[in-house]
Amino acid sequence: LVEKDGTYYLYYAADERMCVATAKSPMGPFKQEKEEPMLPESIRIDGHVFKDDDGQYYFYYVTFGAGNEIWGGKLNEDMLTVDPSTLRLMVKPDQPWERHQAPVTEGAEILKHKGTYYLTYSGSHFENPEYAVGYATSDSPLGPWKKYESNPVMKSTAYAHGTAHHCFTESPDGKEIFIVYHRHHSLTDTEPRQLSIDRVRFVPDPAGGPDILQIHGPTTSPQPLPSGAK
Repeated sequence: LVEKDGTYYLYYAADERMCVATAKSPMGPFKQEKEEPMLPESIRIDGHVFKDDDGQYYFYYVTFGAGNEIWGGKLNEDMLTVDPSTLRLMVKPDQPWERHQAPVTEGAEILKHKGTYYLTYSGSHFENPEYAVGYATSDSPLGPWKKYESNPVMKSTAYAHGTAHHCFTESPDGKEIFIVYHRHHSLTDTEPRQLSIDRVRFVPDPAGGPDILQIHGPTTSPQPLPSGAK
């Protein structure tokens, strides 16, 4: 859900194609003027919108190539279509941790920190216990991307399976970052999946590279309230 110039745009997947509905309130009602999927036709699932500091909006999504691949491009001014001339392959499932049960990279979410773009994503089939989160970095919102050498940065444990497909949010005072993600219902059943939330932080890279994105999860013990919560 993204706001631009007083209009709210709701991006959602229907029959494995991304669609957009609009409203004048974040509470809706949302409607499509034309009930049709986004263009170009390669746009499939897992849409994510990122607004850069210069006001340009970018759209990231999954298409089905050699497995699930993440692509991205510039959103046009209408916020309903993507400029096909800007489309680029972001990441594809070319590492072992991304290929459990099926070759999958999906669920892109972008963070920008100290001028570096962090493309966070999920790897492997969502039903597999090894479904996990990793990231890649770039100095441009459309890459090229360098995958973090110690991926995945959040994965299953002895008490939580399938911990991935996420978004980010901040504490009330903006001083902390949280990852909101789903996990399998239990160690044996995928559905109905459960919603989880844990802390995220950036730490310096001893090798001098971009700050390292750390996810402090999955956790099961009680956690402190978010910074600024009342």
